[in-house]
Amino acid sequence: MKEKSGSFVAQGGLMKSGASTRFALALIALAALCSCTLAQEYTGEDWFGRGIELFHQESFEEALDAFNRSLEMNPQYFDAWLYKGAALNMLAFKFYGQNRVEIFEESLKAYDRAIEINPNNASAWAFKGNALDNMAWSTDAPSRFNQSLQAFDKALELDPEDAGNWHGKGVTLIHFAQNKEGQAGIRTEEVEGMLDEALANINKAIEIDPETPGALVNRASLLETMGKHDEALESANSTQDLANIWYNRATVLRNEGKFDEALDAYDKAIDLDPQHFESMIDKGITFLVMGKFNESLAAFDEALTIDPNSFYIWINKGLVLSRMERFNESLNAYEEALKIDPINPSALAGRGFVLNQMGRYDDALQAFDKVIEIDPSYLDIAGVWFAKGGALDKLGRHEEAVAAYEHSLSAYDRNLERYPGVAKFWGSKGEALKALDRQVEAEAAFARARELGYVE
Repeated sequence: MKEKSGSFVAQGGLMKSGASTRFALALIALAALCSCTLAQEYTGEDWFGRGIELFHQESFEEALDAFNRSLEMNPQYFDAWLYKGAALNMLAFKFYGQNRVEIFEESLKAYDRAIEINPNNASAWAFKGNALDNMAWSTDAPSRFNQSLQAFDKALELDPEDAGNWHGKGVTLIHFAQNKEGQAGIRTEEVEGMLDEALANINKAIEIDPETPGALVNRASLLETMGKHDEALESANSTQDLANIWYNRATVLRNEGKFDEALDAYDKAIDLDPQHFESMIDKGITFLVMGKFNESLAAFDEALTIDPNSFYIWINKGLVLSRMERFNESLNAYEEALKIDPINPSALAGRGFVLNQMGRYDDALQAFDKVIEIDPSYLDIAGVWFAKGGALDKLGRHEEAVAAYEHSLSAYDRNLERYPGVAKFWGSKGEALKALDRQVEAEAAFARARELGYVE
């Protein structure tokens, strides 16, 4: 599953092992950049410069090592602390679960150290705001959105003419609004107000600097999300912008259940930009939801011709092949995803689900246990626990199965605390209760699910 909805790009130009491997061990394992003799010749400024080179090459682990060496020589080096935070911010996305949280925390500590050295530097506050936004949406920590907005407000207080600060705050508001809308299940007045404020912030960024990275495309995407299709089209400055607008239009239509119209919109995006593989992927997902598996598979295969190293496409291909009961091919697709990202929870879970369907219960249990180890807060951890219970039942390990079903039920209850209007969670809770022989409670959960539109 995607970690973020929509196609809102990163805030500005800069920002953007196994699960038991602790972050400290990951840092210890970083490769040395050069020989000891060369290290002795480098100054703190040299190491910082080397770190910047590596950062822009997206070699974030090596960049982090260089910034650390720079800071060993000069613990008051403001820029080294700032870019250490940035490198950690980027590294966090290579990890899952608590490991990711810990790396973001280290990033925030680096920014706080930079702010301690120079509390009136607007960039430090903006960098921190971006890291908090990333942490909020990628680790399911919505309280961090407010902290992100506070950091951007401080940056704007210090430098109200910095377009990037206005744009960064606008993007955080969009993500915060999406989070609140997901929890409520509907677009509330509060959410609409946040989107209006986000648009005002992004417009301010463009007013200050029309070339603000990402601002124009984000404005167009936001207008589309707000239902202002004509305004979105008018704001497009390029064919790529138009493709992104039609892509966002398609996403809105799909979320409204208007699947045929959504497919037409995805096709318009692809016509405008034949390399727009996001549209190909989401077109495949739309076909999958419609039960048109052959068309879905064709869309994913087309996307793979553009980016064969996208684990996300391989995961979706694995899913549609499993729905077609082409289990060996599905398993192969998940294996391809795991070659790219060996600890990806979605790929591991999907592989486990398929192994379950193939009757390979011991192998399935290994996959489920790996997901639980890597990311106990994984989006579908309840489904993983439920499937684990089913595999244990098949193996005659009934007491362990009951414990797994109990874990599943607890996870569904946590989901429903946050998303009480999601019919699927109520239906799945009913299945967990049914597996535990709690029939009366199961029927109550199914009844609530049906009220919300769930089809058993």
